[in-house]
Amino acid sequence: MRTRQRIGAGFIASHVPARAGVWILIWKDWVQTWRGFDIRSVISWLALFAMGFGMMIAPDWGTRIWVFIVWGLLIGQVCSKRFASDLNHWVVFRQLPFSGKEILLAEIAISVIGVTLLCWFAFGICSLIGLHPNLPVAVLAPGMILCITLAAAFDILRLCKADGLMAGHTAEMGAVGLIFGLLLAGLPLVLIIWISDHISGGVILWVISLLGLFLILGIAYGMWQLTASQYKKIK
Repeated sequence: MRTRQRIGAGFIASHVPARAGVWILIWKDWVQTWRGFDIRSVISWLALFAMGFGMMIAPDWGTRIWVFIVWGLLIGQVCSKRFASDLNHWVVFRQLPFSGKEILLAEIAISVIGVTLLCWFAFGICSLIGLHPNLPVAVLAPGMILCITLAAAFDILRLCKADGLMAGHTAEMGAVGLIFGLLLAGLPLVLIIWISDHISGGVILWVISLLGLFLILGIAYGMWQLTASQYKKIK
C-alpha cells in the first residue's frame, strides 16, 4: 500500500495542460503537492500563516526579529522542499530541456505564490479585526519570500555533488542558507520599516513600501542569477 501511494497508483491520471515548455514543470509541482498533501503539510502551512500574522502585528523590534527568523526558517524548508525532492531524480532532471533559471522558477513558483497569498490573507484578517497590520511587511512579502527561497536553493545546490545526487542523496537547507536568506530579505525590510516609522503614512508610506519592493525584487533577481549559476556547476 505504501509503495502504491508513493508511485501514485490508485490516482486518476492527471490531464496535462495544453501549454508546453516550462509550464509542464509547474503543473507537475502542483500535482505532486496536491497528492502529497497530508497532516504535516497542513501543520507547516498553518505555521507559516501564524508567523506571517505575527510579522504583521509584531509590536516591537525584538518580537519582530524572532518571528522573522522562525518565518524565514519555515519558508526555506517549505519552499525548497519540492526542488530538493526533484534533485533526487538527477539522471532525469539533468536532461530536461530547460535552463537552470527556468527550472528554478518553476520549482519554487507554487510554494512562493502560496506563502505570499497567506501573508496577504493575514494582512487582510488583521485589517478586518482592527489590529493595524504593518503595510511594508505586506508589500515586501513577495520579495522577501523569493530571497529566502532562492537562498535555500543556493545552499542546497552548494552542498550537492553529481555522484551523491545520482545515488539519491540530496542536501537540505543549512544554517548558511538560512542566514543568507534572512540577511537578503531582512536588510531591505529593516530599512523600509525604519523609514516608515519616521513618516506620517498615507500615500507616502505606499510609495516608500513600493520602492522597497523594487529594491528587494532586484536583490531576488541577483540571487536567482547566482543560484542558476550554481546549478550549472554541479559535476
